[in-house]
Amino acid sequence: MRDAVSLNEYRSGEEADTSAVAIDLSNNALPFAPLPSVRTAIANEVQHAAAYPAAAYGTLRSAIARFACCGTDQVVVGPGSVGVLGYLLRWVAGHGGRVVFAVPAFDAYERVVIGAGGVPVPVAGTPSRWQPLESMVTAAGDDAAAILICAPHNPTGEHVSPDEVEMVLARVPRHTVVIVDEAYIEFDRNNDPAAILRMTQRYANLVVLRTFSKAYGLAGLRVGYAVGHADLIGACRSLAMPFGVNRLAVAAAVASLDVVDELGGQVDSVVRARSEFLTAIRGRGIDLADSYGNFVWVPMESPAPLVEHLRASGIAVRSYPDAGVRITVPAVTHIAEVVDVLADGYSRVEALSCR
Repeated sequence: MRDAVSLNEYRSGEEADTSAVAIDLSNNALPFAPLPSVRTAIANEVQHAAAYPAAAYGTLRSAIARFACCGTDQVVVGPGSVGVLGYLLRWVAGHGGRVVFAVPAFDAYERVVIGAGGVPVPVAGTPSRWQPLESMVTAAGDDAAAILICAPHNPTGEHVSPDEVEMVLARVPRHTVVIVDEAYIEFDRNNDPAAILRMTQRYANLVVLRTFSKAYGLAGLRVGYAVGHADLIGACRSLAMPFGVNRLAVAAAVASLDVVDELGGQVDSVVRARSEFLTAIRGRGIDLADSYGNFVWVPMESPAPLVEHLRASGIAVRSYPDAGVRITVPAVTHIAEVVDVLADGYSRVEALSCR
């Protein structure tokens, strides 16, 4: 209880004064509205809003199973992938189990582990490897309940290969569940996006998290899922909140899986914008690593001045104290403006640090 009380309330990106934000690059949301067919599915479902959704989510789980080439008994859905992560951790770590993850990380990881009754085991990354998998395996030892891997890594955009995930699986005991959060996998053009999903057919202690919030553009509807061994996933479903995903979210998710190719076109445009954004930033003398998400990472030990400079110009980003700044890839029409403000702020911070 003390651990939970010590946590601050979770805040999504920059919520303090949204009236001052003209360009919000803090939440990695897709800069597009849902596709017309998805909007139609949502509108058609509104007339049924007085009725509860199907408790087992059979239609959605079947659609996901077809997409992921697995059985419906291997799928659990929930209110965003973070909601599904909560179900999973309550089962595998709910009585003080240790859960290993790298920091910096998605802000929700620590609070979800504590909320599930687990013990967070953060492993510090460095600019040479922000998600140090070897160190995470060492920290897990023989008794960790779970290792949480983000592929690609949030907030740095660092690439994680299927071979690296297989290395972790080969080195941890079978009772340690390896959870791979693939929230941004659609933006990673270095991986076969189904490679780690297929590995769930070979490893009973591997679970893959996916979300409809990022590439599918449904962040406001809160729906995600996990794929894994039927026994483990069945246990998660037994702990799931009844009716935790609303009818509109279910309809939107099912419709989105029917138009994956069209959605892929939107992802392609984000990937092109990411390349343009990185090229423009590097052209201003800021040396950034490649990113495999829909965001870029600016490493710096004291990010607050840069964040404040951007905010003063109406641009919201995500700050990670003592580590850096994560910036969502902006719409193409905003790239030049964001790069100008970023470069100006970065040079000012660099000048101050050299005094």
